Amino acid sequence: MQANTRLLLPVSLLAVLLLFAGCATAPTPRDGEFQQALESAAAFLPDDPTAAAEAFESLARASRGDARAVAYLRAAEAWLLARDLDRATSALERAQPLPDDDLIKERALLVHAEFDLIENNPRQALLRLDLFRGMNVALRDRATQLRGRALFQLGAIVDATLLLDHHLQASRDPEQQLAYSRLIWRGLSRAREPITTDNLPQDVPNSVRGWLELGRVGQNAWQNPYEFPARLDAWARRYSSHPARRVLFEEILAEHERRFGYPERIALLLPMSGRHAASAEAVRDGFLAALYQHASHRTAPEVRLYDTAGEPERAVEAARRAMREGAGIIVGPLTKEALGALNRADDINVPVLGLNYLESSEMAYARDGLVQFGLLPEDEAIQVAERSFAEGFTRAAALVPENDFGLRLLAAFRNRFEELGGELLVVQRYRPGQADYSTPIMRTLGLDESRLRYQQLRGITGQSMEFEPRRRQDIEFLFLGANFDEARLIRPQLRFHHAISLPVYSTSHVYRPGQTDRDLDGIRFADMPWILAPDLIGKDVRDSIANLWPGRFERSGRLYALGFDAFRLAPLVMNNDPALQNPLPAMSGLLSLDQFGRIRRDLYWARFASGVPRLLPAVEEPAHDAQGEVREESDDG
Repeated sequence: MQANTRLLLPVSLLAVLLLFAGCATAPTPRDGEFQQALESAAAFLPDDPTAAAEAFESLARASRGDARAVAYLRAAEAWLLARDLDRATSALERAQPLPDDDLIKERALLVHAEFDLIENNPRQALLRLDLFRGMNVALRDRATQLRGRALFQLGAIVDATLLLDHHLQASRDPEQQLAYSRLIWRGLSRAREPITTDNLPQDVPNSVRGWLELGRVGQNAWQNPYEFPARLDAWARRYSSHPARRVLFEEILAEHERRFGYPERIALLLPMSGRHAASAEAVRDGFLAALYQHASHRTAPEVRLYDTAGEPERAVEAARRAMREGAGIIVGPLTKEALGALNRADDINVPVLGLNYLESSEMAYARDGLVQFGLLPEDEAIQVAERSFAEGFTRAAALVPENDFGLRLLAAFRNRFEELGGELLVVQRYRPGQADYSTPIMRTLGLDESRLRYQQLRGITGQSMEFEPRRRQDIEFLFLGANFDEARLIRPQLRFHHAISLPVYSTSHVYRPGQTDRDLDGIRFADMPWILAPDLIGKDVRDSIANLWPGRFERSGRLYALGFDAFRLAPLVMNNDPALQNPLPAMSGLLSLDQFGRIRRDLYWARFASGVPRLLPAVEEPAHDAQGEVREESDDG
């Protein structure tokens, strides 16, 4: 039996800890024993970053002063590698105040830049990295990798590839070459924008062209997995001497094959009867579409469907029956209540891919082997906050419906926007189902106050005067929580009330696939690739479903994508595949697993023009003029 390395400290580190414990004076960061202890803790990296973090924290607790701060800073770095953000944050807080040492401050700067990228704030990360002076070779290499990741997050994929490929070509260290190659591959294969080499400058190195073509192959790997090996092989023949061919080719192919290790039997738990039956049918049909596509290329698993009728108790009983019948993984249930009941059952011992999310109060008690995957409106509101802030907006207004849906959207948007440093200046709620939204719109824009000031002035002077109300100028954009029917009424009324060029951000609910409406022009919204930009294979699947059930597809198209991706995710969840640690391009978004066992969906962005969604780049330039004021934008294009 192999020893658990996390419970054992290296002898050298243990000796130093005992030495520190008996010392009357605290070590300094420059002490030889302390440096030896840091190196002993770092020996766990990169194979076991959790063990390294715990060793650094043990060293910190045995130290004082500057040495304690340095050890906690190194612990924060290791916790980030271990993807434990809570403990990384705690360690970074304990590292304060940092010693007055340039090298340590630059190390801290890189930790903060890493946090920026995790929080989807690549512009802030690049601002920090501009301050980096590169006093240490290892830190210089890390800073370059962070800069490349930030550029990829911004959608500057050519710049990112040029930067990282340059350092890859200059390196003679095989491990460093592999690290740069992995960064480029992940950045390109998970890029939101379609990759093209058509308009590249003539002086772009051939190696970069090769990377971009490889990235284009990788972009379609999830939607069209069965042609991927042949496309990869064709790329390798064209670029036989490319760095990726030498150091990454076999790894890419092996990673792809691991994604299709299905069990013999899958249990699909859905409420096929009851009030959720229509949603369940859409999820089932998407799931079966992916199954049939798989079966035409490889041996397919047997899928057994269990009707939970939307009742938590029946979901638990169905899961128990599925285990008795040999299910290797359970997919479902669909409702939040049923998933909570399944989570509380202590006899479910197979992996579960839930098609919803636990209540926040239950998150701390999520069982091992449970992965949560669904279409939460709150996640979309969070991405509105991240997108608007990344584009340079810091002062917002919100207009949301007066119901539970609106409250959930508002809370998620407010929390994330303020966490990033934004300010929500005004919130107004409207009653859904109305034809006239003038009152909440005027209150949002401050037009009622403008009119009141005019009336007061006229009362004082006793004279009638020319008056045109002006909206308040401190609002930089509007977060609109609305569905398609509400948005197509609210947007023209915003124009009428002097907000024709106020940027408006929303969620996927404003778009009804298959319908166009020019009244929506100018609204920016987040939605899944399946809806906004399916590849050829995804489009074929989507069109075939739409032809079979046209009315149902318009209402439930996004649920089909949820079912389709659930089938593709099943082997990754069952095998605890590390591929989910980085975003995978799927039908419902770029999918990645967070530290709480939840699948995050990073969405595409579009803007209505002539009633049709037009795909936007990863992040647009901040809409401010030279004086720092918000630049008014038109609805054209």
